[in-house]
Amino acid sequence: MNFLGHCLLTQYNPEFIAGNIGGDHFKGDLNNFVALPKDILKGVTIHRFIDSYTDSAEEIHAVAKIFQDGGVKRISYIASDIILDHFISQNWSAFSPIPLNDFIQDIYSLTKKELGHFPEKFHFIFNKMVEKDWLSRYIEEDGIELTLYKFEQRIPFTNNLHASFAVYKAHQDQINRYYHVFMERIMTDINKEFKLNVILP
Repeated sequence: MNFLGHCLLTQYNPEFIAGNIGGDHFKGDLNNFVALPKDILKGVTIHRFIDSYTDSAEEIHAVAKIFQDGGVKRISYIASDIILDHFISQNWSAFSPIPLNDFIQDIYSLTKKELGHFPEKFHFIFNKMVEKDWLSRYIEEDGIELTLYKFEQRIPFTNNLHASFAVYKAHQDQINRYYHVFMERIMTDINKEFKLNVILP
């Protein structure tokens, strides 16, 4: 899953949101980052758990296979991650009682307060995220298509990531069923792992 999905899973523990959304920017052994505030370090740990869980999930493998069969090959898992955030935003009330727009603004403000603890590369990405309001783009179809196009341009090899949305639309009911089962499962299991009080509304 991408930025919005990561943050959703720490919606009741806002102290972990910054580390969770920026977790990709702390590479290697977490023991190398013991100087970080403990809540940010916990957020990074949660981020890694989510990534590992998603990568091994049979539902996500099934979604990636649909994209691959539709001609989206090397970047099928990237497509699945991004479009999962579209699914989450489209079905937000099934996963959170907090209004989506309010939650997005909370993500921005909470992360901004902790930005000094993150590498400079994340500063640039986060500032762009806020400036262009990336998280709100996931809601509408034209927004997710723009997001896919922008990601496609950043991948350092020729790819057709933008084509994944047409594949999604052609198989939307099937993919959404996989996503829904996955979300119910990860929300249950992350709560067991970290006691995050994640519940379905």
